[in-house]
Amino acid sequence: MAYVQTHFNCVTQEIVRPDKPIPFPDLNLPTPDPDSNDDLPDDDDYDEDQRKPPDSYRDWWYHSDHLGSSTYLTDNFGRPSHYYETLPFGEMIVEHNQSTTYSGGQYENAYKFNGKELDEATQMYYYGARYYDPRISIFISVDPLAEQAPNWTPYRYAFNNPIMFVDPTGLWEFKYDSDLKTLSLHKSNDKDNLASFLKESGMSERQVAKQLFGGGKSGKEAMNNFFNGEDTCIDVSDLSGSMGKMLKGMETALGDGNMTLSQNSSDAPQDAINNCYNSTLNLTSSGSVDSKPLASYGSSQSLVSNPFLYDNTLLDKYRNVSNPALGDAIRYSNDGGTTSTHGAVFLLQRDTGVQIFSKNGYHNSEPYRILMQSQITGGIYGQPSGIKNQTKTTVDTRGQSTTQTINHPSPYYRR
Repeated sequence: MAYVQTHFNCVTQEIVRPDKPIPFPDLNLPTPDPDSNDDLPDDDDYDEDQRKPPDSYRDWWYHSDHLGSSTYLTDNFGRPSHYYETLPFGEMIVEHNQSTTYSGGQYENAYKFNGKELDEATQMYYYGARYYDPRISIFISVDPLAEQAPNWTPYRYAFNNPIMFVDPTGLWEFKYDSDLKTLSLHKSNDKDNLASFLKESGMSERQVAKQLFGGGKSGKEAMNNFFNGEDTCIDVSDLSGSMGKMLKGMETALGDGNMTLSQNSSDAPQDAINNCYNSTLNLTSSGSVDSKPLASYGSSQSLVSNPFLYDNTLLDKYRNVSNPALGDAIRYSNDGGTTSTHGAVFLLQRDTGVQIFSKNGYHNSEPYRILMQSQITGGIYGQPSGIKNQTKTTVDTRGQSTTQTINHPSPYYRR
């Protein structure tokens, strides 16, 4: 507040008496750094039309808090131009604007609470999927993902904890249509673009072009056509590359694979066609949910009965990564990481949680599914966890063995 009072010459009376604003005198600008390359020009040499860079009055720098809300803005020379204070749920209590644009007017900033755009007509913030009214602290329409939190009102904002959380904007999602037997990648609104998909999938733009659209000039063109076009979804059958192949393998599992499971009348463990470990290892390596284990472990049940075999495969053929990406294997444990309890494939890191592909259990009654990770954690599977307290022995070319204790910090593994 001291910074604001010094540089904006404002007093706390404006908060108490908003009906009696106090005009702002001219700012006392700090002395420019003589070594900087953006010094303010001398009065004699100053020419507004020549100000560098060109049209720099049109450039504004946003300074946000931990929730993405704009607290103040500065112009291209670092001079404060806007200042905001809001109540926890976003209602504005202090707003100052002393900017000057290139044409002599003022810059009316629309991106304030959470960095979202404020609609001038309704005075509500646009969150992509819905509009939020900060005056009554709720959204004005039902949460499209309300079924994932049945104990909460579908109009809530940030689980009624706006100091810690923000509500999602992007809603990228993999959806399976059981009638058409198609798996598709969906975007819900015009805020779902390539940048938001890169964030949620953990992939780079180059990886998306190559691994989902086949690479090369045609792959990049197809990627741009989808993410910049008006289509709201794309079937995985239209994708190519290694990740496209894996997603097609998931589509087959969700359709024909689940049909095969349902048609197998015996649900005895020894007759199980597949399990979480097999499907995870095979999808992340060969792109299918072949019932054959990745290594010669015998039956599907043996890999579940001996979860260390899953860990051994992760140690031998995968690397532990801190930031997950589409197609990574996930490991779960209910004892802090010592014993593996479950395996799944990472799809998207959404604001509402992690979307995964999984087969929960080795019985035929358990189908392949795409679901949110929160739907399986906390029970017998525990939580996502890297391999802990395990030893690995390696033998070098001279025949000398070395034993090390493994404690992986992340539950994500990449082939």
